[in-house]
Amino acid sequence: MALDGQRLSQLRFSCGVIHYLNNLSNVDQLYQKADQLMYEVKKQGGGNVLLARS
Repeated sequence: MALDGQRLSQLRFSCGVIHYLNNLSNVDQLYQKADQLMYEVKKQGGGNVLLARS
């Protein structure tokens, strides 16, 4: 993969995914939980996906 004409030697993807079960009071809580998962993945070195149920 290249960016601005420079080849990127390494690209990592980190993601937090929430399986929504209708038990959160608002969408902001859903985003906060997914964000927490993403940062947990990054702390673990990245390149992974964490999944949680709401």
